[in-house]
Amino acid sequence: MYEFQSRVRYSETDEEGMLTISALINYFQDCCSFQSEDIGRGVRYLREHACAWVLGGWEIALHRMPRYTEEIVIRTWPVDFKGFFGYRNFELRTVSGECLAQASTTWIFVDTDSGRPQRVTEDMAQAYVCSPELPLERPKRHLKLDESGQIYQCPPVTVLRGHLDTNHHMNNGQYVLIAQECMMQEAPPSGGRLCSLRVLYRKEAVLGDVLYPRVSVSGNRRQAELANDQGQPYAVVEFEYTPCGQ
Repeated sequence: MYEFQSRVRYSETDEEGMLTISALINYFQDCCSFQSEDIGRGVRYLREHACAWVLGGWEIALHRMPRYTEEIVIRTWPVDFKGFFGYRNFELRTVSGECLAQASTTWIFVDTDSGRPQRVTEDMAQAYVCSPELPLERPKRHLKLDESGQIYQCPPVTVLRGHLDTNHHMNNGQYVLIAQECMMQEAPPSGGRLCSLRVLYRKEAVLGDVLYPRVSVSGNRRQAELANDQGQPYAVVEFEYTPCGQ
């Protein structure tokens, strides 16, 4: 298990002074990036070996979001490598041990020269120590917009340089940020607490690509599909809320 400690910054909070969802995802991504750097499998290693880890999806259970200035601990550990897949868990806790959020992720090991998935190399797998898996579902490989829900078409979003990461693709957290903004503009929840988040990444958006978001509302669930002009999804994001009053 790898962990680092932080304190919720003002720049990471929303209008209520709570950690934002995009900041939570950034903490999780930073944590696994720190671990990879510390064991010599970080950005430089990946570039030299023409490989990369591409995130396939999130399954996040939210218990409570921390407040501004609250001290937190972010943890991560790999749980399995199989074929060209890697599976990793995350936790967000207070320094006193209260569990705030847990996550399961699926990653795809890619040959950056060909752009195709490749089997996880022995050198890569042996660099990590796997630990027991959290009792969470692994991210769904198939997640589609619920066409039976109430559908909203949102204004298009162009991928800017500020959306990109070192792979020159739109950063994983940016899809969630854009999806959440579309949901809140078109169909803000009437009550309840955000209790879970699911994301399926289908296609990598690059500089200049235009995302055409659609939002589906069904009961306590909000979904957003970010697709190209042909209707092919870059990502599908799903928020689920507790019933009002719970």
